[in-house]
Amino acid sequence: MKNKMFIYSFFLSLCFLALGIYFGTVLEREGDLDAENKDFNRQEIFIERSSPIGLQEGYKDIVSFINGDEILQGVPGEEKQGFEIIFSNKFIIRNIELEFAFDQYWAEEFTIEIWNGDSWEILIDEEFQPMLYSRFYWNNFDEGVEMLGIRFTSYKYHDIEYLAIRNINFNTTPLYFSDKYINSSDDLLEVIFGDKWVPIDQLTTHQKIVKMMEWIGNNIENGVCDSDPYLTLKNKTGACGNRATLLATLTEHLGLESRFIQLCNWPKMGMGHVVNEIFYDGQWRLYDPSYCAYYVKNQEDMSNRVDPFVVSFKELKDNPQIADRNSVVSNARFLYMTTFPEAGGQNKRGYYTSGDTFRNANPSGPYGPDIPMYFPAEFDLGNGKIAVDKKNGMPISGIPGENPMMLYLLGSAYINVNHKYTLNSLEEGKSYKVTLGILGSTVENFQVKIRYEGLKGSQTQEIISRETKEIQFEFKAIENNGYLTLYHEYTGGEEYLTLEFIEITKIDE
Repeated sequence: MKNKMFIYSFFLSLCFLALGIYFGTVLEREGDLDAENKDFNRQEIFIERSSPIGLQEGYKDIVSFINGDEILQGVPGEEKQGFEIIFSNKFIIRNIELEFAFDQYWAEEFTIEIWNGDSWEILIDEEFQPMLYSRFYWNNFDEGVEMLGIRFTSYKYHDIEYLAIRNINFNTTPLYFSDKYINSSDDLLEVIFGDKWVPIDQLTTHQKIVKMMEWIGNNIENGVCDSDPYLTLKNKTGACGNRATLLATLTEHLGLESRFIQLCNWPKMGMGHVVNEIFYDGQWRLYDPSYCAYYVKNQEDMSNRVDPFVVSFKELKDNPQIADRNSVVSNARFLYMTTFPEAGGQNKRGYYTSGDTFRNANPSGPYGPDIPMYFPAEFDLGNGKIAVDKKNGMPISGIPGENPMMLYLLGSAYINVNHKYTLNSLEEGKSYKVTLGILGSTVENFQVKIRYEGLKGSQTQEIISRETKEIQFEFKAIENNGYLTLYHEYTGGEEYLTLEFIEITKIDE
C-alpha cells in the first residue's frame, strides 16, 4: 500500500500507505480564511530517496518520521544533524511546521534548503527562539515555494547536545489573525497592540495585560487542546491552562516575569482552575485570562482601568472577601458558562471568581518542580480495605468532579506532586498494609518519604529502582482517623513515579 497525506480545508491529516505521499497544496488566499470556502490542488507526491544526516542508529527511518511515527535523534558531537528528502515530482508549499520532541529541547540554529532539480537553495537560515513552552517552529510564505526536495540541517541546540525532532509538516493550517500571518510572538503582539490610536508604549503594564487577556478571550474558544501555545493559537481553542500558558508566553515576551497559580479540587474534588501571577511594580499580581478578571485592594480602584492596585494570590488567600467585593470580570460569556447550581439558584460569581475559590481550593498556589503541593484524598476503611485502580471503576487518574487529582503521579515534573490521605473509620490498635503499584520511574533511584499522623509506622522512606513493581509498608491505627503523607524531596530535573494502583488493607491477626 502507499503512504498518503491529504490536506482538507487547511487541516493537514495523514493517511499513509507504503511508498508514496498524497500532498494537497493550498491555492492563493481569496478573502475570508473560512476553510469550507477553500479549494485545493491535490498532487500525488512520492519519496524518491531520503538520507539521514548525523543521526543515531535506530533513528534513521525518514519515511516513518514524515509519517509522524518516528522521532529523529542526532548523535551528540556531530557537527551537522538532520535529514534530506528528494521527491519524485515538484510541488508547492505555503508553510512549514517543525515539531521538536520536547518543549525544552530544540534546535537553536538550523537551515532549511530546497532542491529545485539542479541545486540546493537556502529557504530558511536563522537562530530560533520558540514561543515560551512551545515545541514548534513554523513559517508561512506569502507566495508559494516550489520544490523537488528538502534538506534540514541543525547545528546548535538548547539544553541538549543533539537534535530531537518529532515531525515536519507542509501546508498545514496557518496561524492567521487580523489579515496577518503569525510567524512569531512579535507578530502576535503586533496584532494585539495594533491599535494606532493607542501605541503600546503609552499603555501602563496593567493596560497591556488586560488588552492581552481581552484578545485571548475574543479569539480562543473554550475547549480541550494540547497545552502548547502554538496549538492553542492554531486551533483557536483552549481551557484555562491553555489561556494561562498563552498569557505567560506573551507577558514574558514583553519582559515581565510570570508564573502559574493552581487552584485544585474546587468546586468539586477533581476539578480545578489555572490563573497567572505577573510581577511588576515590586509585587506579584493575579490575573485570570479565562474570565479576563483581576482583583483590586480597594473598591474605588474597581473603576480605575489605568493603574489599579491589583492584588496577589497570597492576599486573596489570606483575605478571600476581596474576591467577593472587589473583582473586575470582563468575560461575561465565560462567566455565564461556568456558573453552577448553589442553594437553589445560579452562583452568579461563577466557579472561580468568588472568594470561595480562594477559601477552599486545595492545594492552591504557585507551582513548579521545586514547590511542593500536597494533593488530598479521603478514604473510608470501614470495610477494612480500599483500592484505587483502573480495574474497579475508580481510575487512579481521576475523573473531573468525581475523584481526587494527581493520584497517578508522585514526584516532580512541572508540578511537585505529593499525596496526603485522610483515613477514616480505622479500627484502633489494628495494623494496616499499604501497597503502591509502580508503573515506572524517570530516575534510577527514587526516594519516597512517609509521614504518619494519628498512626504509628516505623518505615519513613523507600528507595525505588526502575525495576520496582510495587512497594509495601505497614502502620498501626492509634485513633479512628489518621493522616498518611507520601512525599518526595526535589533534587533537580524531572523525577517522578507513575502509579498503577493504591491499596490499603487491614491485617487480620
